[in-house]
Amino acid sequence: MILRESHARFIGYGAMLLESFVGVMAHGRRVRDATGVYFAINSPPSIVGGAGEAAASTISGWVIRCKRKR
Repeated sequence: MILRESHARFIGYGAMLLESFVGVMAHGRRVRDATGVYFAINSPPSIVGGAGEAAASTISGWVIRCKRKR
């Protein structure tokens, strides 16, 4: 509970600081992951290749191409 109204600003800035930390961590995770895996997580099954072995082979192809570019 907030004891005084003047504490609200401190709590608000603390919340914004924590939110920016979460954003930095998410960005770091995105940079660390292979591009193909990140794209596969955010794609519908029709693009990835359905389920099972078809999806695994499609994603593996993306990851191999990304590693060659680096």
